[in-house]
Amino acid sequence: MEESLEGKCKTVYYVVKTPIYHASRAYAAVPSLKVTKVRDYKHCEHRSYDGFSVFQANKCSLHSNEPECQHSRFEQVPALTSASHTHYNLSGDKNGFVIQSAISSSQHILTPYKVENGGAITYVLQKFALLNYNPIREQLALPVNAKHIPSLVADMLPETITSSMPSAEQEMSIQEITSKISQLLQSYVNLLRQNVPALEVGQKLREVFRYLRNVKPQYLPQVYNTFVVRSGFDREIQKKIIDTLHDIIPFLGHKEAVMLIKDLIVNQRVSEARAIQLIMPLGLAAEPQEEVAQKLMEICKEGSVSNSPLLKKTCWLAFSSLQHKICERPYYMQNSRLCTETEYLNELAHVSPVSTQEYEDQILLLKSIGNSGLEAHLPRVAQIILQNERPLRVRVQAIYALRRIIVKQPEKVLSLLIPIYKDINEDHELRIAAFNVIMKMKPGLPTLEVLVDQLKTEPSLHVGSYVFSYLTTLANATTPCMKTFTEDLKLALRFSKPIIPGMLFSKAFHLPYYNAEMEMGGKASFYSIGSLDSLVPRAVVGKYISYKKGYQMDIIEGGLRFEGVQPILEKIMGPRSYSYDQSVFDIPRRTPRPQFNTNRPPWHH
Repeated sequence: MEESLEGKCKTVYYVVKTPIYHASRAYAAVPSLKVTKVRDYKHCEHRSYDGFSVFQANKCSLHSNEPECQHSRFEQVPALTSASHTHYNLSGDKNGFVIQSAISSSQHILTPYKVENGGAITYVLQKFALLNYNPIREQLALPVNAKHIPSLVADMLPETITSSMPSAEQEMSIQEITSKISQLLQSYVNLLRQNVPALEVGQKLREVFRYLRNVKPQYLPQVYNTFVVRSGFDREIQKKIIDTLHDIIPFLGHKEAVMLIKDLIVNQRVSEARAIQLIMPLGLAAEPQEEVAQKLMEICKEGSVSNSPLLKKTCWLAFSSLQHKICERPYYMQNSRLCTETEYLNELAHVSPVSTQEYEDQILLLKSIGNSGLEAHLPRVAQIILQNERPLRVRVQAIYALRRIIVKQPEKVLSLLIPIYKDINEDHELRIAAFNVIMKMKPGLPTLEVLVDQLKTEPSLHVGSYVFSYLTTLANATTPCMKTFTEDLKLALRFSKPIIPGMLFSKAFHLPYYNAEMEMGGKASFYSIGSLDSLVPRAVVGKYISYKKGYQMDIIEGGLRFEGVQPILEKIMGPRSYSYDQSVFDIPRRTPRPQFNTNRPPWHH
């Protein structure tokens, strides 16, 4: 690994000894070296480029007709690919030499979408030649207090990466800016009142957003307060203008926007419902910078936020999502306390189901850990999972908190989750959770064989039904992102046996589709966790994933838990006259529902 302005990457040197012949002495050779330096940009600890986008998607590698590419993993492909090599001519040997000349050539290809759809290529050619040189006659003093810059990232990250170039808006006075924004907002409100087509209204709103985006961030509070105290508007128009600003401000994403949101919430200038709407987009739209995250954390620690359960939940989930975006960047991952400190995990030391508030706080904290995906959380989360005395829902949520960590530490997480999945004494919901997290990483064929092999002797019909329905429906996926995975899955399923006990047991269904010509598709998924003592499932989850032009994007995911719902329904739909002496829920119970799989192979007995 070698540090340079392009990042810290693997560097290979090829050295060849060659003599240099002088014209005056054709047969007298001077010792020399030819050195070729090649950088391997596929093996870097960090790269000196960065980007920001509101859209969160994974980019898949493209298909190729070559056999070796057909069987390669479809991993994430960076938007920037580079190649460079440098040739040096040195006079002397390894004990002492002078660089006579150097020629460096490189190319950098930016493909934010797909390679076939085009990109930007930059070629760089640098030449250096030494005209003459003389022996050093005096000792050179080393620089004092020199600033060491390991890479361009060191200078780039402290500033706003996504800030635009100086524009006309940034040179305007606050009065001119307010006047221009006022005109745009009034025009937007008039369009709303005239019931014009939504497309035209959306274009005007985007114009307002772009203008505010280019205004100096420090002007934002003054602009907002101008419209709040301004009395020249009609009350209805003023309310719509302020509501529009509330919708736009979170998506500006910079530190000043978060500080303004903090002021509005702490001083109770907005309602609780509006405060939630201001905080919720920050996890997605805020700029991934440490200062922005710190300001958002300050909001979460405010008393007015902590005293509102829904606002508290929204704030911490938004913060943990932003924390994940920041800590995915190698520079912050190695140097930021935000990505290495786990002090707020101290609240996990004691968990008991006695206090409802404490119980909900633990669930929220584990969800936040799952959003952040920091590897430092793994030991404490593993401790929670293995403590049988903890509430089942807390242990289940702790397993789901590993969904992003398993991608970074697959061996450690698999060694924790596979024993839980295979332990028939654990609750079936806990085992299903372990299976779901393992499948998040799209495991290879050996792991898939372990998961499928368990079905041969699986006693729990809930676990067997869920795993078998999950794998068989997922094996039909034809999207490029899952090509090799589905091939492995189909091979592993050859060693399984069908477990189809009925719809009252836990199920998982996937409905994938993909159009190769349009390079678009999607996958709808439905998951149901059944219960042994209730006809109503414990939980149901729905999810939709979109595939477009080589990208995979999670569009929507939602779920519900139905704990305690059946007793309520039995009271509503129970006997109402002498002709009904039973609840309607008792009818399916006349046919016993087996809890365990009785059709196991004879060698299991």
